[in-house]
Amino acid sequence: MPISRLTRKGQITLPKEVRKALNLKMGDQVEVTVEGEVAILKPIKKRLDEVYGMLSDLSPDRAVSVEEMHEGIARKVREEWKRSESD
Repeated sequence: MPISRLTRKGQITLPKEVRKALNLKMGDQVEVTVEGEVAILKPIKKRLDEVYGMLSDLSPDRAVSVEEMHEGIARKVREEWKRSESD
């Protein structure tokens, strides 16, 4: 059974096997519900309207490589993650 440790700030790192089982990647969000003494994590799936336009800052006048697409997506996910952390 995987074990995590709570930090001073109340944060935990999910073990790799848990992230893999839930198909969680950097920036993904999870819903946490508590039933008695049990916490349940449920991945929140993105809807198409949430990810539409993530690459809009790239010029449509030129071809974009797969690496540039990945970088653009990762940059947008980081921005959204930082914004959600400050809310």
